[in-house]
Amino acid sequence: MEAALLLASTSPVGDVADAVRERDIAVRGVGHARGVAEDPVHDPAANLRLLAMGARMVLRYGSGGAGAVR
Repeated sequence: MEAALLLASTSPVGDVADAVRERDIAVRGVGHARGVAEDPVHDPAANLRLLAMGARMVLRYGSGGAGAVR
């Protein structure tokens, strides 16, 4: 726990740190999209918007920033 707090406070930089952050964001985006897809649909349009935003985030961060989708 102390090591994690120390690493968080130092804010690692560089290509490797950026790749780890982008991968984490992409993984969380996929998890969120799965949760949205598994929820009972009360508003199909809202669900589609949430899934589209999740797909956009996965594409942006999963590609390592190359060809970022806006």
